[in-house]
Amino acid sequence: MTEPLLLTCQKCGERVRIRAGEDLGRCEACNSLVPRVPVVVVRPTQEEPLSFRLVLIGSLVLLAAGAFAMRRLRRPLDADSSASAPPQPTYTAPPETPPETAPAGELAWDPDARAPVLLPTEHSGAEDFFGFFRVWDGRSAWTAYGGAFNGATLATLWRTEAIDPQLLKREGVVPLAAVVGSSIVVSDATPTLRVFDLATGNKLSTLRMADAVVEICKPKDATAAGAARVWVHVADEQNALIDLESGKAAFAPRPSWCDVAGSKDVRGGPCHEDFKNVAARAACLPGVEAPALEEGAVADYVLKDGPRAVVLGTKDAHPIAIGVGPGFKASWVTPLVADGTKPLPEAPHVAELWGDRLYAVYGKVYFDARVVALDAESGKRIWDVPLVGSVTGTLGDSGRGTARGLVVSKSRVYVSRSGGGLDVFDAADGKAVGTIGKK
Repeated sequence: MTEPLLLTCQKCGERVRIRAGEDLGRCEACNSLVPRVPVVVVRPTQEEPLSFRLVLIGSLVLLAAGAFAMRRLRRPLDADSSASAPPQPTYTAPPETPPETAPAGELAWDPDARAPVLLPTEHSGAEDFFGFFRVWDGRSAWTAYGGAFNGATLATLWRTEAIDPQLLKREGVVPLAAVVGSSIVVSDATPTLRVFDLATGNKLSTLRMADAVVEICKPKDATAAGAARVWVHVADEQNALIDLESGKAAFAPRPSWCDVAGSKDVRGGPCHEDFKNVAARAACLPGVEAPALEEGAVADYVLKDGPRAVVLGTKDAHPIAIGVGPGFKASWVTPLVADGTKPLPEAPHVAELWGDRLYAVYGKVYFDARVVALDAESGKRIWDVPLVGSVTGTLGDSGRGTARGLVVSKSRVYVSRSGGGLDVFDAADGKAVGTIGKK
């Protein structure tokens, strides 16, 4: 016999008996019908309206686009920035960082840096100077730096962080530095400018330009109020005037205090490209500007310093210097090779007219270079000495390099060589003070 099925009334909770073969039972307590199999009502899922989906998808797309735009805005100014965008550099003023210690190992003057930048600080009456050099790591590579040197001992005072040597190989771009007040602005051939304190070597700030800097100019009176600024000629022509105190920059043409008279190519100056002494190009004119010369004499360059002028050229394939007197006429002629030695048949192209003296490097013979000081008024030879540390002429090259640059101060004469040396002389008598780098 089949047992009855006991169910629970959904209305009152009492137990209800349903006999076999019956589909419904009746609750005796509340008189409600109770089915054998409860009915489950399944409601179809209501789909979200299409408009809601579109709103949701659109919101996600906008969020992604906003994040991408913010990421682009955070990037530094790149070299391919639009010319219409202001060349605002990325400027940071970090806490004063101690200067790097003097490097160990063999040192070589950087040939692309040419001559040093003179500093207003002194040691034992000789001005300190800043320049670029390389240090041998003792194994397989040279590491490039910029740094300040003691004017009396020629020892390194402080240096910058290392410079990537591959960056120094870009044509037309060389390391640069300019002293502005008590600071020095350094361009290491990258788009980054760094500002250091002259006395301590502490890095004061960093500025990033659109491209590499090929020239730095400063006001003549860089110590005056409001003169803490520089004008930079940038490789991609986004030239800018920079306020060093605030780090702000703006597009600017060449200012009047950075003008190079008579020059169409501001990078090369008015002289021919073969005039190697870049530091003196602003005061150099091509030979066509020279006065009429005696027969057999050929003018290559004219150096000017205020009312004074000196012509550098050749006569009968011998290097000569010619003074320019009143009425812009030749007043004296001095052969640079006084004896019967056969000289190099070229005019000196590393020279500077400084005050009442002419300083020049000339080749007496191949592999024999000399430095001479002449009186600019009379052409009298004051001193004439060998180029220390080098046995190479201005054309020949024995592996130690040729003269690349010359800088004069009240006490020193600095001559840089492509072979990795900087020779230093006493300006008064030509006595060799020493050599930085390869001798």
